[in-house]
Amino acid sequence: MANLDNKKLLACCANGAGSSLMMEKAIDKVMKKFNVKPAELRHCPVSEGKSAARNYDVLFCARTFEKNFEDAKKAGTVVIPLRNVMSAPRNRAGFEGRRSAVRDRTEIEKEGNTVMIQFSYTIRDELGIHARPAGQLAKVAKSFEPTVISITKEGKTVKASQLMKLMGLAIKKGHEITITVEGEREEEAAAAMKKFLEENL
Repeated sequence: MANLDNKKLLACCANGAGSSLMMEKAIDKVMKKFNVKPAELRHCPVSEGKSAARNYDVLFCARTFEKNFEDAKKAGTVVIPLRNVMSAPRNRAGFEGRRSAVRDRTEIEKEGNTVMIQFSYTIRDELGIHARPAGQLAKVAKSFEPTVISITKEGKTVKASQLMKLMGLAIKKGHEITITVEGEREEEAAAAMKKFLEENL
């Protein structure tokens, strides 16, 4: 990983103050383990990272969000997608040809100490997420607190339990959303969210 010395690194995930911070800490531990000294390492949410990424040499993100950084790739930024980075038992793959940039992404992924599940869903309901299903969705999400459930559309992320912010995403038919679940009940919460979406939206 010597060629990451003096490089600018950016970690991006849905929640800038939560999962991307944990991702940054995991990356930092690996950099120190291999005695790599990047010029800069910071984190931010995907919404900010989409415009900031081209100013960095290497960007780490959850695989779910890789497609948000196509412009950064064209500008020369190396984008490294991590599989469910906060859940160490679920990550075993290597860097798939990117070993010149980082020896093994498992070294980063296994440093995560919280759990995160992410999945995408395309809205099928003709009216999208309007008032009634939005209220029901927020109720489902709230029932699992303090587990945090967030919804991302086109780089903007809100907590699913916050009805007005959820409505503010203006999610219509055909829109793809990403659901992120973080917390002790993440598997149960993710299953409940998937079930609600498939049955109602």
